[in-house]
Amino acid sequence: MKIVSTMGSGSIDRELDLENVIEDLGRSCGVEFSSNFSSHSMVTVRFSEDGPAHTVFTSGSFQVRGPRDIDELY
Repeated sequence: MKIVSTMGSGSIDRELDLENVIEDLGRSCGVEFSSNFSSHSMVTVRFSEDGPAHTVFTSGSFQVRGPRDIDELY
């Protein structure tokens, strides 16, 4: 058996304004990233074209999909 992808999820237990989250991330992270608003309640962010997808919801929950191993997930 070989692990080819992992997934994680969690919550920061607070409501988020996703537009502000993306603006703040753009100002502070220091790297280029892409963001895709699927709706007003969720945004998916990738820090590299074929890197993990980080989906953040207005509820404060999040998912990380696609890391190749547990270290990359964290």
